[in-house]
Amino acid sequence: MRRVYTASPLAEAHLVRQLLDSAGIEVRFFNQNAHAALGELPATETWPQVWVTQNHQLSPALTVIDRYESGPGEELQCHCCAEYSPGSFEVCWCCHKPLPASG
Repeated sequence: MRRVYTASPLAEAHLVRQLLDSAGIEVRFFNQNAHAALGELPATETWPQVWVTQNHQLSPALTVIDRYESGPGEELQCHCCAEYSPGSFEVCWCCHKPLPASG
């Protein structure tokens, strides 16, 4: 099991966990309620953490996280309806069909 992400805001850690879950990567979430210990522990020790449970999923997990951290990137055009969606989207906002892979 390896830690792959630590975030100050709880919502950001949840978002990364959801991205990994949707990619089929099994994760564990730690320090979800550790904010109660602020003042007794260093702040960074209470930040939420996302861990990958299977070592063979480490590389795919880091790829998902890199894509998230690099931002939306270019817009992607849907092959079905020709609408444009932000590069961070995986499905078209209009017709809900899978978008082509960016890059």
